[in-house]
Amino acid sequence: MPRWVRVYLIPGAIFQSIMVGGGYGTGRELVEYFVRFGVGGAFSGMLLAMLLFSIIMAFTFEFARVFQTFDYRSFLRQLIGPIWPLFEISYLLGVLLVLAVVASATAAIVESALGVPGLAGGGLMLLAIVALVFFGRSVITLFFTFWSLVLYVVFAIYLIALLSTHTDEVVKGFEAADIHQGWILAAFKYVGYNIGAGIIALFAVRDIRSRTEAIGSGVMAGIIAMLPAFMFATGFAAGYPDVIDEAVPNYFMLDKLGIPWITGLFLIVLVGTFIETGAGMIQGIIERVDGWMMERRGEPASRWIHGLVALTAVILSTGMATFGVITLVAKGYGTLAWFQIIFYLTPLLTIGSWQLWRNARRPASLPGA
Repeated sequence: MPRWVRVYLIPGAIFQSIMVGGGYGTGRELVEYFVRFGVGGAFSGMLLAMLLFSIIMAFTFEFARVFQTFDYRSFLRQLIGPIWPLFEISYLLGVLLVLAVVASATAAIVESALGVPGLAGGGLMLLAIVALVFFGRSVITLFFTFWSLVLYVVFAIYLIALLSTHTDEVVKGFEAADIHQGWILAAFKYVGYNIGAGIIALFAVRDIRSRTEAIGSGVMAGIIAMLPAFMFATGFAAGYPDVIDEAVPNYFMLDKLGIPWITGLFLIVLVGTFIETGAGMIQGIIERVDGWMMERRGEPASRWIHGLVALTAVILSTGMATFGVITLVAKGYGTLAWFQIIFYLTPLLTIGSWQLWRNARRPASLPGA
């Protein structure tokens, strides 16, 4: 694989893969944090989110490059010192929350589309996550990169079909272009709870060798992560404002589109994004466990331990899935956002900036220079 792909595209693909599933993949997150503020508010908020993601990921990748911290434990120990476990508590709860969201969303989709009991669909999806984690980082990276390409192709087909069959409704939605108060705070909150995906994706930035590459990769990560959001929001204009109250807005729009083969293709890709998100979140835990094992035993944990960690997370998240995707996204994600902002984002832009400046003044021969 060409080095420019590993440096500028794969980190963004991994970042997107971790954050795109669950509420994002269903469209629920986009409605909650963007579309409910009007079509104009949605696009304004998404542009702001893209800018913030790009800046934060550039800082994150550069910090990881300089200090060689490629898992969240080592990253946060360097960044905030002895209080780093406070972030870990919020992160572990966040993993359970995200797994519950993707299980709940899968259950809703499978039950609506196939008439299969939702519990069976959600359970199979969670087992697929465990299997992917078991096979390790290289398989996860390959799968995430491939599925990101598939995702873009299918989403583009969906959008083109929707624009061509519901042109008047989309135009009417954009003509209104209303902007409701609150879109700026909502965009910050959206970035706040999703930005944790940045330090989970650090296992993909080991090929970055310079500050220029770190900044370029970070900017690309922000763009790659938000492009599907713009595609979805464009389609939602045709269903606005009814789409706001839908548990799975994307499925609502597919039903409105009324083309069965696109619906089937979209749902397959959607479930794949759920698997990506769940596997990516758990891989963050695996990288942390492996880093701890390397320090003490000189070798990472075995695949069986990786699989056991994944299975434990899946089992613990199952009960939360019964709350439903709307409640989980609206209530749980907002709380998670503040933890990410307090223990990761704010220290990164303050303490992290100072550490990078101080390190840059050291002789170039020192580690991380």
